[in-house]
Amino acid sequence: DMLRLLLPRACAWLRACPLVADADAAADGPSSLAAVGRLLSTMSGKALAAGIKRERIMIDAGLDLGKNPQMSAELLHHSDDLVGMGFPVFLSASNKGFLGELVGTEVDDRREATFGAHALGIALGCRILRAHDVRGNRRLADTMSAVLQARRDDRYALPKVG
Repeated sequence: DMLRLLLPRACAWLRACPLVADADAAADGPSSLAAVGRLLSTMSGKALAAGIKRERIMIDAGLDLGKNPQMSAELLHHSDDLVGMGFPVFLSASNKGFLGELVGTEVDDRREATFGAHALGIALGCRILRAHDVRGNRRLADTMSAVLQARRDDRYALPKVG
């Protein structure tokens, strides 16, 4: 029971076993985002109902887990919709297969694709990253934080024209 109180909980969308293609994945198409949102809403609601504190819950779209590359890319692109659910969003895009499909690289050559996915996720509100290159992704996250902070800082505002 004590362990249950100490560990954070992740609500993740998993259609099938990791690395196993889901025969129905292609049929879902654009509805996948809605399906993931519904499931994550249900799971996070059950976690709250079970007494898990809100601050101990994070959600994860489960990129690549039983999804086709198009579905994973769509879910990454709409990470802000998950952020809107009110829980921290865990982004697990590091070295994922859908990135390899997008840029035509093998798993050992996806560093830059991972940086791109993580930068997009951070810009859309993801705040927890799973990364293989911890140092590089930490630098990326720090850079994104500085850029996003500068956007809100008046000293970087562009002068008004006319």
